[in-house]
Amino acid sequence: MVYLFDRYNRWGILADSIRFCQEHKGLTLHAYVFMLNHIHLIVFSNAAGFVHDFKKFTSKQLKVNIECTEPEVLSLFLDNTSNYQFWINTNAPQKIETHNFYRNKIEYIHTNPVRKGYVYLLRDQSKIFETLSLSA
Repeated sequence: MVYLFDRYNRWGILADSIRFCQEHKGLTLHAYVFMLNHIHLIVFSNAAGFVHDFKKFTSKQLKVNIECTEPEVLSLFLDNTSNYQFWINTNAPQKIETHNFYRNKIEYIHTNPVRKGYVYLLRDQSKIFETLSLSA
């Protein structure tokens, strides 16, 4: 497993893309967490193809970032057709239909870094959220 997002401002690439979608594509961000190799989001978007656009844009930015900072690891992201793949092809979207489901997903997202041992206390991750300046 390759940890991709935890260095060289790669969380910033993700945050900038989300911020762009908030400002220009009507994205509403309810909750998020950036992990070392994946992200969780609760969003509302009227824009068709948000996930596709997000992955396409961030893939280009991540490739440039890795070429500049860690070119030796870029080959880890080559797929069997010699294209770079930073995201899995499938997503796991779930439609939120009840308040209880919504609260459970938000709690899962916000406590994920604690469960994984990335931070010791939930309040420790607030420094990351403040740095990224996303309104969640």
